[in-house]
Amino acid sequence: MGNASVNESEASGDGLLASLYRDRRVLESLTADFTAVYIIDLDTGMAEVMKVGQDTNASVLLGGSATARVDWADVAARYIQSFIPQKERAALTSAISLVSLGAAVAGGERTTFRYEAFPNKAGHRFFEGQIVPLAGDDASRRVLLGFRYIDPIVEEERIREARLKVLLQEQRLSNEILSAISKIYFMIYHIDLSEDFYEEISSYGDAHRLTGDAGRASKKLLELAEALVDDDYQEAVITFFNLQTLPARLASCENIAIEYLIRDGNWHTARFIARRRDDAGTLTHVLLVTSSISDAPRREEKLTIIAQSERAANEAKTDFLSRMAHDIRTPMNAIQGFNELAKKDAGDPAKLSEDLERVSEGCKLLTQIVNDVLEIARIEKGAMDLHAEPTSVREFFGSLERLSELKGENDIRITKLDLHDVQHDVLVFDPLRLRQVVMNLLSNASKYTPLDGRVELEMFEGASTRKGCARLVAKVSDTGRGMSPEFMQRMYNRFEREHDTRVSAIRGSGLGLSIVKEVVDLMGGTITCQSEVGEGTRFTVTFDFPIAGPSETKKPEAPAEELSLEEAKEVCRGLRVLIAEDNDLNYELESTLLGVAGVTCERAVDGFVAQAMFSASPDGYYDAILMDMQMPKMTGIESARAVRAVGTNYARRIPIIALTANAFKRDRKACLEAGMDAHLAKPFNAAIVLRTLAHLASHPRE
Repeated sequence: MGNASVNESEASGDGLLASLYRDRRVLESLTADFTAVYIIDLDTGMAEVMKVGQDTNASVLLGGSATARVDWADVAARYIQSFIPQKERAALTSAISLVSLGAAVAGGERTTFRYEAFPNKAGHRFFEGQIVPLAGDDASRRVLLGFRYIDPIVEEERIREARLKVLLQEQRLSNEILSAISKIYFMIYHIDLSEDFYEEISSYGDAHRLTGDAGRASKKLLELAEALVDDDYQEAVITFFNLQTLPARLASCENIAIEYLIRDGNWHTARFIARRRDDAGTLTHVLLVTSSISDAPRREEKLTIIAQSERAANEAKTDFLSRMAHDIRTPMNAIQGFNELAKKDAGDPAKLSEDLERVSEGCKLLTQIVNDVLEIARIEKGAMDLHAEPTSVREFFGSLERLSELKGENDIRITKLDLHDVQHDVLVFDPLRLRQVVMNLLSNASKYTPLDGRVELEMFEGASTRKGCARLVAKVSDTGRGMSPEFMQRMYNRFEREHDTRVSAIRGSGLGLSIVKEVVDLMGGTITCQSEVGEGTRFTVTFDFPIAGPSETKKPEAPAEELSLEEAKEVCRGLRVLIAEDNDLNYELESTLLGVAGVTCERAVDGFVAQAMFSASPDGYYDAILMDMQMPKMTGIESARAVRAVGTNYARRIPIIALTANAFKRDRKACLEAGMDAHLAKPFNAAIVLRTLAHLASHPRE
């Protein structure tokens, strides 16, 4: 009996194990589409981990354990802090809280929610969670919570949304076009030729609608001809309105028209426009539009003026593009040529240094041309804005002195700088834009002034006519070539440059004065010019800036770009920098140039690796991160957010600098919003990067 009982017990145990194994297989089958599954006891707050995929963020968090029992609130909080973007955290915290899970149990229904996470190792970003109350007397306070990635579903939804958006835009465009046409044509009929049916279309505001006037088309057109058209033209118009012959007349063209006199003495034109054809190409629907042409001579005169203006603008643009092509080819030719010479002169240090200096000059000129064109693009898009702040006039003038002394960077020679009569030192203006104005004028003056000539900058305060403001005046004068009166009439035009054999050898885009005028206008100032051929030029810019109040502070005295290169190198020596760069050549260039200054560089081949390397590093290991924007797996924007989301003091304070070819205003804004400290545009400029690193290292985040 005893042995029989033991055997029965063993058999019973084997049966229980088999049942549990079978239940586990069934569960795995039912949850095959899910990357993670938990059963949560709402009374204890503990969760049993039923399934966790290998490439999931949850597996990283749980250390690969697939059978653990964990504190759900703790696991959920750490998961959200580590892997969820800031904008998603509040909603997901609420969705998977014990309170929300309890509400799902009370409702007794399956509940779903969606959220976005930082990409996991498999590249998944979008997920759906499903909350399923467990049935049974012993499971009334337990829920099954499953997660699955839905990236393909989200992508398909986005495609559908994009298609719908395109369709809506096309419909809106169609409405706008028809509305515009209705302002030209006082009568528009939509005619179905197969049904001999018309609908009259009228326009109100930005949309069009049918007026409600509809009926038999051939009858309506005959009535219009007999009622409105002058007797001498009726026969021709009636023939033109014949709908039976219309498909043949429009068989090989899209529209036909006729001009005729109406009874009140005015001239009209009627036009049939093909609208739709069947599969055989036979016309089935047309538009009939009618307009007055009595003012045709006046319209033709306006059109002639417009055409002449457009032709002149096109000629200016063509001339500009021709010069631009020449100006781009010139430095490119120098870069290529001296690069080849450098290879040949590798054994002669003096010649090699001279060759490389010429390559550097060509690169700087090419960069200047590109920057000017991009600045014009920003102006045309209305993307240029102002950031006015309390600024010390004396410190601002000092920054101009320091910049003018940076040999080889601005090619500016100033023989005299004079600041005087400053009664109010702190004024409210945008120092970056004002510096752009003054430096452009100084650069122009230097280009057109011989080496034995003079270039002078004078800045002073004058009396303002605006209450609470001080007038800041800047004068840039030179003893250079001067300008002709004819060119001075159009010198601020975007696509103009003086045609003069004396300036043909001077390189540049010719966009400097255009940019200066746009910025001065944006800042509410005025610009005047005095010039005479052979006698030099003087530009005067005048601004009325608000006087800063006593509670307003001055801007920092030493922004990054004003540090000397030697000072920056001294600060940067010994720094360790993580460079997120997917391009091998770019990383080699950046690490080599920074290495010369004593900076140790480590590489992350994409944004995902960058945030992983940072997360794995001990506090203070890296002194800064240089982050490209466009990288595989995870962009620089996403990577920067992931670094900041780590939450430690180290992650919060480490300088992150965008180093990218994405150089527009919206790109800079996106980088700063993602938690980066600075945005530097490629091509890589070691001096600027070192100054920025030095400045941020000396002024860490609070």
